[in-house]
Amino acid sequence: MQYTKIVKQSDGRWIGWIKEISGVNTQGRSQADVESNLEEALELVLETYEHL
Repeated sequence: MQYTKIVKQSDGRWIGWIKEISGVNTQGRSQADVESNLEEALELVLETYEHL
């Protein structure tokens, strides 16, 4: 499955979220931080869904 990752800079911070899954969002000091955090958050959410 493919997901849409959105990463933007806002007020000097980087924010990001996965468009298709509510609650998968993060922030960081750099774009790389946000992208890494999003990957980790997405993995955790998908693991949780597998156990439902």
